[in-house]
Amino acid sequence: MAKKYEKFFKKTLVEQGITDEEAWTNSFEEPENAENFETQPEMPGFQSRYVDKAKQWVSKLDDFADWLNGTEADSLNKQFVTLDREGSPFEGISSHSKKLTSIAEDLAALSETIKGVILATGKEPEVPEGSEQVELPPV
Repeated sequence: MAKKYEKFFKKTLVEQGITDEEAWTNSFEEPENAENFETQPEMPGFQSRYVDKAKQWVSKLDDFADWLNGTEADSLNKQFVTLDREGSPFEGISSHSKKLTSIAEDLAALSETIKGVILATGKEPEVPEGSEQVELPPV
């Protein structure tokens, strides 16, 4: 396959009147143009805003996982067990406890993944008290 492209490349060079060496030399950017490829660092507040948003996600995921499968009396799993009585319209509902537990475990795993990403961003950003929440673009 490489031979196919090599023939095409050489044919193109011959048509343009250029040697292999000239093509190779001309293929590199001149040093004075190198600044065109420099990237600008992110604004300092940009990363901290996303880290703050990610912390909100973690909090919501943890709260929801606790509500689904927590040990408190108001958790959905506890309510399933409480409502599962003979003759009740909810009879047999507690058989779905495994689904709740599985969903809660998946949410906890996702929360831990996001926490790992937050830790990978470096030090915890300091957010001044009373700072205004900025609406972030979709990620």
